[in-house]
Amino acid sequence: MRITLIISKMSNSGGTERVMSILSSELVKRDHKVTILTVSDTSKNSFYPLDPQIKLIKTDILGKIKNPVLKSLYFPVTLYKIRKAILRTKPDLIISFADILNILTIISLFKTKIPVIATEHFALCFKKIGNIWEFLRIKTYKLTKAITVITPEDKIFFSSVLSNKIHVVYNPIMNSSLFKTNYSDLKYELISVGRLIKDKGFDILVHAFSKVEKEFPKLKLNIYGSGPELSNLNNLINNLGLEQKIIIHDPVDNIVEKMVQSDIFVLSSKSESFGMVIAEAMSAGLPVISTDCPNGPRNIIENNVNGILIQNENIEELSEKIRLLLTDSELRRNLGNNAIKISDTLSVDKYMDKWNEMIKL
Repeated sequence: MRITLIISKMSNSGGTERVMSILSSELVKRDHKVTILTVSDTSKNSFYPLDPQIKLIKTDILGKIKNPVLKSLYFPVTLYKIRKAILRTKPDLIISFADILNILTIISLFKTKIPVIATEHFALCFKKIGNIWEFLRIKTYKLTKAITVITPEDKIFFSSVLSNKIHVVYNPIMNSSLFKTNYSDLKYELISVGRLIKDKGFDILVHAFSKVEKEFPKLKLNIYGSGPELSNLNNLINNLGLEQKIIIHDPVDNIVEKMVQSDIFVLSSKSESFGMVIAEAMSAGLPVISTDCPNGPRNIIENNVNGILIQNENIEELSEKIRLLLTDSELRRNLGNNAIKISDTLSVDKYMDKWNEMIKL
């Protein structure tokens, strides 16, 4: 089958792009001819590796006009260009990533009879796309072959008229070849990963770190990510006098290697659609602390069994749990050993079994 997957960008280092790289490469392994079409990308490469048999077509269809008034006037042209780009790939099936791009894809393919699977990758109760787009989402999603969401809570968000089309498909993680094995000897290094935006709550993590670092003089925090909050976070770190202890690094493609070199993974998000970085850290046996934010973490972590969940945006509790894990090697070991089991729960094989079912519908 010829399958075209459409996404905004593949140059980003986010979870959505990570899932796209896994799904597309796994489809190739199952003898499908796969094309990835981007609509807001000007960079040359994909951040995540892709199977060499995948055809990657990069366009900037949605990225040229910033003024909202001009953008609305350009809407029919946008639809035409998306339609034209998709039809050039001669697909038997379209898989679209995510929300507004799903809507544009479905409208652009009106009367073509090409089936579309629309995938959602964000916490729908928090990711608002505006009343007009919400209206169009319900209308256009009725025309899809299937819809995927990544948590049971997201399924509830949709109208009951779509319930027979919706499939809960947890994001997959690749089997790690690197594992945390030494829980006794501390390196005094914490790690966190994510896009530098307000919803990720890195300011909360910085403040929590500031409350414990004096008790552990060697303690350091490495944050891997990029985004618009970089300057604000660096200012906060400098104002707290922590510039020698908290380092913000650019995203890397070998993040699991960085994880296993650390003692604890911390996620301080205010909202999280799923939390692939949590799952990746757990699959490598890293003890994890995460906010119990909507909706992803609680679907991955069983509190005090394979990780620790804390109240959302609670700086005091976060600093307390960091302190607890730094001083209790047996707890670190138990959490880490249990965390590794997530690799089976979120295996690529189980993920692809669900996709095979939807493709055959």
